[in-house]
Amino acid sequence: MADKMPMQPNQPQQPIQPAPQPPQPEQAPQAEPQQPQADAVDIFSETESKAAPGGAPQQAPTMQQTILTPKEQDELFKREKLSTVQKLILIIIAVLVIAGLVGGGIWLYLTLTKDSGAQPEAVEVIEEGPVNEEIVIIDTDKDGLTDLEEEKYGSDPNKKDSDGDGFNDGEEVKNGFDPMGPGKLK
Repeated sequence: MADKMPMQPNQPQQPIQPAPQPPQPEQAPQAEPQQPQADAVDIFSETESKAAPGGAPQQAPTMQQTILTPKEQDELFKREKLSTVQKLILIIIAVLVIAGLVGGGIWLYLTLTKDSGAQPEAVEVIEEGPVNEEIVIIDTDKDGLTDLEEEKYGSDPNKKDSDGDGFNDGEEVKNGFDPMGPGKLK
């Protein structure tokens, strides 16, 4: 609105001049697209261009001209649309097939990786009849040797230290010494 200034009486009207523009940087001249030569051959084209009656080459149909309308597609492919129930059935079948493949894969993996040699050996149990005998361990003198062991080594089953050297008969046998006198066991 700077164009409209209040006018004062008795002054001649002067035209408003535009403000000077800052200098613009020079732009490089743009190359114009080259036109194909008349006798150039398109080596990628499967069909040769044929001259129309006016002498101009005939153009291949554009992509827009080759697209079919939905009606044309329906007529061409005559595909029926699936109902919701049919889609649901197909989804269930697909899920079952995938589950079967996964389950079969797991079963096969477990079958092939099982170590068949790791089974325990069979143990044969022989029963000879009822056992009524009770095994009784008796250590009358409480020296660490049973009465049967005392008999084996020749020591006294009623004395803890049969040879009187200060060590119990059980300790002497455990350490490899004779419970009836000096020296090692024979």
